[in-house]
Amino acid sequence: MNLICLLGFHGWRGCQCSKCGKFRDEGHDWSKDCEKCSKCGKGGSPHSWIGCQCSKCGKFRDEGHDWSKDCEKCSKCGKGGGPHSWTGCKCRKCPAMRDEAHQWDNCNCLVCGRTRHEWSKDHETCTRCGRVIEIATIADLQAISNDLAGHYRLVADIDASETKTWNNGKGFTPIGPPPAKFHSDLEIAASFITPSGSKLEKSFEGVLDGDGHVIRNLYINHIDEDNVGFFRFVAGGVVRNLTLVDVMVAGIQEVGCVAAYNGGTLTACQVSGVVCGNEFVGGLAGMNQGNVSKCQASGKVSGSKFVGGLVGQNNGIKAILGVAVSKEGSITGCQASGEVMGNLTVGGLVGGNHGNISNCRTSVVVFAKESGAGGMLGVNQGNISDSEASGEVSSNGSAGGLSAVNINEGTISQCRASSAVCGNEPVGGLVAINTSTITECLATGKVSGHKAVGGLVGMNKANISKCRASGVTHGDVAVGGLVGANMGKIAECSSTGEVSGKECFGSQVGLENPF
Repeated sequence: MNLICLLGFHGWRGCQCSKCGKFRDEGHDWSKDCEKCSKCGKGGSPHSWIGCQCSKCGKFRDEGHDWSKDCEKCSKCGKGGGPHSWTGCKCRKCPAMRDEAHQWDNCNCLVCGRTRHEWSKDHETCTRCGRVIEIATIADLQAISNDLAGHYRLVADIDASETKTWNNGKGFTPIGPPPAKFHSDLEIAASFITPSGSKLEKSFEGVLDGDGHVIRNLYINHIDEDNVGFFRFVAGGVVRNLTLVDVMVAGIQEVGCVAAYNGGTLTACQVSGVVCGNEFVGGLAGMNQGNVSKCQASGKVSGSKFVGGLVGQNNGIKAILGVAVSKEGSITGCQASGEVMGNLTVGGLVGGNHGNISNCRTSVVVFAKESGAGGMLGVNQGNISDSEASGEVSSNGSAGGLSAVNINEGTISQCRASSAVCGNEPVGGLVAINTSTITECLATGKVSGHKAVGGLVGMNKANISKCRASGVTHGDVAVGGLVGANMGKIAECSSTGEVSGKECFGSQVGLENPF
């Protein structure tokens, strides 16, 4: 025996000394078998069997098996049982079913009750039975995940207040499974993805018709997830006449009340409430690459960048390695009101636009902590026409009554802005920075800033034609009733508003060709 052990200083590990191997009558390990210590073999207490498994040590026995869920496999230990006893598609002894033996009557199996709807190309009705699935409760809404190609219609108003207590405080589970992620261009080109890198797996391709009914107090608090909304993905599907009131939605990237990502059609939808996230955050949809028409959003929307009162990002055609992986987003006849806040690229309607926007209206308080605040758009690289922005726009950097920036091949035509605009530099009643085309537009709001401040455009590096400005414009350096600092072309434009500044200011242009 070890000398130290002889002196009484054993190194006990459980019931055994690690130095000399001696056992003692305490510290036994019965975790693997109640009736036998795993170290010394000493007997313990009897097993406490629940079915075929001991509730204390987890050991199994060859009796008490549970074959109620599957005749051929115990639900606890996996041991095989007897064969199924089939009556058509259904086992008489357990809930198991086999697909090859259903007895179909149109879309319903007469034995097990399973359905097999086959929806028409426009998803209006089932081609077999003509059925539309009725939604009357919050449980019915959650069950849409079971059939993402179904045609659904609300038949009652729904109070979803109880969702605040669901899933340990996370609330309603967004319809559709969480997305897979891709990180390389080759992976992205091989699959249809959203711009954030989320694969469109099992998206909603059916129809949801609100039919004039209202869903209130829906709570979706998935702050640790991307792609958060009532639907995760709508691709090819249609959501129409849906009204969500006092909704709360929170996530990370691609966050919106109705859809995190829309590649289908959202029409005649109305939402109000609070939406918050990081990137691509919108009151209605986080990302749009489909069609949005006649929709309204009001409330508070907040994020970091690409934040919009209606849509976070409205995308256009995108190609990677020569492969087109996204389609053009269209927003028509929509409205937004309330408050929109973020750090960069923040718009009253849309954060970033690469698609088409027409006949839209906003009345929004917009604030960008860093730069890029616009009464309607944070940045425009697409087309916007016949639209009007009002409200208040402020930023610690660039700010525009309609759009903070109009760049690349972006075009702005027949638009109006009456927003009160306040920023640092550049600042414009319509657009802060223009490097593309603006035509037939009007700005009437009060404009104030530090440098490159214009009643219409703060800094112009491209083309402006047939535009007017009539608001009061005030700044320190390079202040103009029409354009603050001009390095581009201005044709058939005029300004009638009051202008004041400290250096380089004028009724039309404050500073011509400054660089």
